[in-house]
Amino acid sequence: MEGLTTILGTVLGFLLQLATLIVSFLVSALTLFLDFFRSLVGLVS
Repeated sequence: MEGLTTILGTVLGFLLQLATLIVSFLVSALTLFLDFFRSLVGLVS
């Protein structure tokens, strides 16, 4: 039973790191997109 808990903890830790990575990637992508959109609007108007 102890081994299962260890595996579960490792998996949870890995998923947490993965989620953090995805969130930070999405945030940076969104920031880039907003900057691009803002410059596009600046060009049009």
